[in-house]
Amino acid sequence: MDSGTTESGDGLSGRLERLVSLAGSQARAAAAAGVSLSQFKRYLGGESQPGFRAMVRLAHATGVRLDWLAMGQGAIMAEAPTDPPLDQGLMEIVIVECERFLQARGLGLEPSAKGILMLAVYRMALRAREGGADPASVLDADTLNDLVRLSA
Repeated sequence: MDSGTTESGDGLSGRLERLVSLAGSQARAAAAAGVSLSQFKRYLGGESQPGFRAMVRLAHATGVRLDWLAMGQGAIMAEAPTDPPLDQGLMEIVIVECERFLQARGLGLEPSAKGILMLAVYRMALRAREGGADPASVLDADTLNDLVRLSA
């Protein structure tokens, strides 16, 4: 089956079987749906139909489109969100300012925590710029203090 096109002729139980292969097992698919394995098997056998909440959970957990799961229409796989291209100049400013902030306060963060901090500040700066504000406005001491506490 082509993962990018509508699947025909299988009905809901066929689409659920496809989700089982994406989830790895019936038990994992049932857990993703938030239902018991026995209930999920009833869905597969066509004895019962999943409710909206179970279908949303399944679609989210397996990366399929909800309209495909519910109706068999449209593309099967949801499009992965794409991040905007990296603004190297802005990232450099974020790294320099975060490092200065940490050094001035004698704070040492683990590399992974420092990465989380810098990524959060970078994303905030991007959103500020997209909203028409100065990206440097997110580099104030209070904001950085809060983020350091969260990332540490």
